Amino acid sequence: MDKTKQELLDQAARKPVRKFLQIDGFMNVEGDSVMRPDADGDTVFYGETDELRNLRDIVRIQIPWDVDADAVRRIVRKMAAMVDSALRERDEQRAHRAEHTRTPQPRPSTGRLS
Repeated sequence: MDKTKQELLDQAARKPVRKFLQIDGFMNVEGDSVMRPDADGDTVFYGETDELRNLRDIVRIQIPWDVDADAVRRIVRKMAAMVDSALRERDEQRAHRAEHTRTPQPRPSTGRLS
């Protein structure tokens, strides 16, 4: 049975917000100042996103039901090639944020009670 839009919204509303590294692959795009397709007409890029999800330890690929299988195989190979650089950049950003997150330091004692 297919779910209704309202059923999907109700289900999503119960999920926590989690941060994800998202890698997108677009097939057969025209191209513009953001999406610059390669010789096959594909564009792959990544970024950070917040999503409503229950699970943490999952990597998911969602493929539109009616898309060409050869195009899917081609774009997934390109997305896989991008994983190392995307994870490296994510780890650098996490380290940078950790360095710049200050932990409150205890005040030195003056020896007097206030």
